[in-house]
Amino acid sequence: MFGRNKSVTLSTIYKLARGFDMSYLEFLDDDIFRPEEIEFE
Repeated sequence: MFGRNKSVTLSTIYKLARGFDMSYLEFLDDDIFRPEEIEFE
């Protein structure tokens, strides 16, 4: 994985949200992004 990022970047989140015609705040306003739902390594 040389030169690749294993983590999602804010830029990626922004691009995904724009692809769904949403703001990044609307995209992140979902239960899946609640702290208790996020798995940290």
